[in-house]
Amino acid sequence: MPSDLPPPDVLALLICDQIITDRITGKQSLIGMFSKIHAPGFPAAHPQLSVFVTLTDGDLPSRGDVSVVVGPLAPAEVDLANIRDDMDYIGTAREVSLESGGVPVAAMGPISVALHYPQYDVGSLEEAKFGLFEWNVLTDRWTLAGAANSPRGNTVGAETERLGELGLFFWDALGFDDDAGLSGVLTEPNPFSPNGDGLYDEMILTFYLSREADHVNVEFYDLAGKLARRLIWHQPTEYTGRTPVKIEWDGTDMHGQVVPYGIYVMRVEAKFRQQPTYERVNAPVVVIK
Repeated sequence: MPSDLPPPDVLALLICDQIITDRITGKQSLIGMFSKIHAPGFPAAHPQLSVFVTLTDGDLPSRGDVSVVVGPLAPAEVDLANIRDDMDYIGTAREVSLESGGVPVAAMGPISVALHYPQYDVGSLEEAKFGLFEWNVLTDRWTLAGAANSPRGNTVGAETERLGELGLFFWDALGFDDDAGLSGVLTEPNPFSPNGDGLYDEMILTFYLSREADHVNVEFYDLAGKLARRLIWHQPTEYTGRTPVKIEWDGTDMHGQVVPYGIYVMRVEAKFRQQPTYERVNAPVVVIK
């Protein structure tokens, strides 16, 4: 790297058991990720350890040079042709972008975005089922970014890397349940097609935890009961409240290969210290060409 460029920034540093790279797509899968290392003392020796690090190129503008540009979208500019039957637009949409020196730049990682909605747009809709959606220009469809809902503050937020048109919608499938430890389990898009064409290549799983979980498991099984992919296993997860946990599946199996097309059963399990101590949700996930 030229000496006149600034040093790169660390975007991510993850510790895991194994890193698998798909030879066809180049996508990398991290197996056995964990956030804590238990040892009687440090420094400590580990028999097998993989470290995944992502850096900037070193020639990107500094964070102080990047501006967030937010502009309103008129009702006529919000495409509502392809929304689901159980969705309603609640009247708030914005065009969000990043600029440096007047030139658009891409996000270097997830960005937290929150949009405010006026109370008079709520009507009879249940605010706990409001979500922040992204407009996908390739598929002409609104897809869920997240649903960190704050009814008292009339805001809905999410972390997203896909800026552009963002809007607030009521969706009956959303919802946070204070009485359940695990709630709001949702997959989007479903079906999805991990074929590398840039359209619905990944599926995002979101769910809520109303209290701290001793561990969370996320697995996918084929209809014969064979394990296709284990994304999370015995991972302690903190209380998230109205901020959903987001997990991505790229449609690959434990060896980094794309799974056969078909229907899979997603199993999300959480173990808590308080009653009920064990909660599970099973849901179908469809992988298509």
